[in-house]
Amino acid sequence: MLRRCLQMPIGVQSLIVVGLGELIGSLAPSAGEQMKILGDVFLNLVQVVELPLVFPLIVLGIARMESVKKVGRIAGKAILYFKIVTTVILLLAVGLAKFTGIGKGAPVQGASSEDLKSLDQGVDFHELVLHAVPKNIFAAFGEGNLLGAIVFALLVGVAMAAIGEKSAPFASVLDSVAAVTFKVVGYVNGVAPLGVLGLISYDVAHYGFGNLRSLAGSSPSSTRGWPPSSARCSRSSRRSTASATSHC
Repeated sequence: MLRRCLQMPIGVQSLIVVGLGELIGSLAPSAGEQMKILGDVFLNLVQVVELPLVFPLIVLGIARMESVKKVGRIAGKAILYFKIVTTVILLLAVGLAKFTGIGKGAPVQGASSEDLKSLDQGVDFHELVLHAVPKNIFAAFGEGNLLGAIVFALLVGVAMAAIGEKSAPFASVLDSVAAVTFKVVGYVNGVAPLGVLGLISYDVAHYGFGNLRSLAGSSPSSTRGWPPSSARCSRSSRRSTASATSHC
């Protein structure tokens, strides 16, 4: 049975553990809150493979280009594509949120509007440039500075393309790193259901079902009165009609 469950697609496994997480969070809240560590570990695993995967792919992609001009054209197209797709996704997300009312009734009693005033209201261009060009690339990797790693990968890729065949040994090493990292990504995807189980169990145990209902697009207040008033009225009218008929 367990082997059959493990052979199911990841999406099906995730749907199953969502229901299991709801049961654990509602029937054993203390255990559900302790299972949050599963979700935190999964999120850390996702983040830990970002740089080892992105860096070699960018370097190899640029190093194997035919010319630097082609790199510039592809970079420009990629940025344009990113801007267009991001804008479309944002518009769709906002539109669907307005249409479905998702998030209404979420437990935000502990939040305060005063906390928003402390957030930065802009982008410091000076800090952004320094963040993109770190003084120590190893420190940038350790801090998870993805922007700095990408800029350094661009420089390394251009340098490898410039020296030609002399960069072949280093390219071979990066090929191996990318292949190993892809294998690690497969392992991380395999434990995704455990991460979902931990996060759902903690969410239900800590916030209750109201939070999940709000994420599904229905507020807790709307589900407390289920079934709808029209259905209750129709049932009561049928009962009164049946009662009057029996009296007759």
